[in-house]
Amino acid sequence: FTAVEIDRFAKDEKLSVEEVLNQLKVVGLNSLTGGGAEIFSLRMREIFCHDKISPQIWINIHQAAHKLGLSSNATMLYGLGEYDEEIIDHLIALREAQDETCLPMPTGRQAAGKAGGFSCFIPLAYQPEKGKDEFGPSPLENLRIIALARLILDNFQHIKAYWPMIGVDTAAVGLSWGA
Repeated sequence: FTAVEIDRFAKDEKLSVEEVLNQLKVVGLNSLTGGGAEIFSLRMREIFCHDKISPQIWINIHQAAHKLGLSSNATMLYGLGEYDEEIIDHLIALREAQDETCLPMPTGRQAAGKAGGFSCFIPLAYQPEKGKDEFGPSPLENLRIIALARLILDNFQHIKAYWPMIGVDTAAVGLSWGA
């Protein structure tokens, strides 16, 4: 489920987010998707997704999941005309959220030294509708976002080069840009 769906379940059932996550964990939930984050910029959200949960609620739900030992993915939608500062602010918010709730790994496990928390960051390139006279991010922009994410998200083990959105060739190059 996404944080948006967890928020809706909590409101519909008149439960706390923690209660919803606990009930879902009991029946087998072990992670959340990163969907619904879009871009945390309030300016951009007012234009493109004013009806979604706020960035702080999205982060709070993921942190609540992390505190229960669940992992999740983090995302960022880009290519909508956001400013570089808005991209950087989004990534810093994710890094800070990860710092607060990522738990030390049990002894003997091999990885980046942390368990739970965000397991992966997935940059999502805006995809214009077919037939519209607009373009999504260029291959170079996609690679720049991957590299920027790798530099800022130093506490994320994985940065994904999501080939369905950026193409196989760009995703392959992304492996040497930080993915």
